[in-house]
Amino acid sequence: MSQKKQCNTCAQIKHFSAFSKNARTADGRRDECSDCRAKKRRIIRAADYDALFVSQGGKCAICGVDSVSYGRRFSVDHDHNDDSIRGLLCHHCNTIIGMADEEVTILQSAIGYLKLHNTKIVS
Repeated sequence: MSQKKQCNTCAQIKHFSAFSKNARTADGRRDECSDCRAKKRRIIRAADYDALFVSQGGKCAICGVDSVSYGRRFSVDHDHNDDSIRGLLCHHCNTIIGMADEEVTILQSAIGYLKLHNTKIVS
């Protein structure tokens, strides 16, 4: 008996092989089929990436790490509401934005927290 699953995006029932592996789910597969994931992936033309890279001086738009020190390609940051491209970020800064669910108030609270607890305790 072959295993099948319904895609949460297109609602089609497909064979398990149409879903990427994901150890965090109960059945070990993503909830969205590979076709739907491919359609949603942020695709940017190389020329557009290069233009954005040059406009940012070859640095992460948030922390300013340069691409040579970083040693890998920057992530294309985009608004999940309208898919507009905001800039290029290093993995760490892109993760911060994502973990905060793109909520400015969460990030402002985190800044306030760090400022409040920015004192060093010396023994």
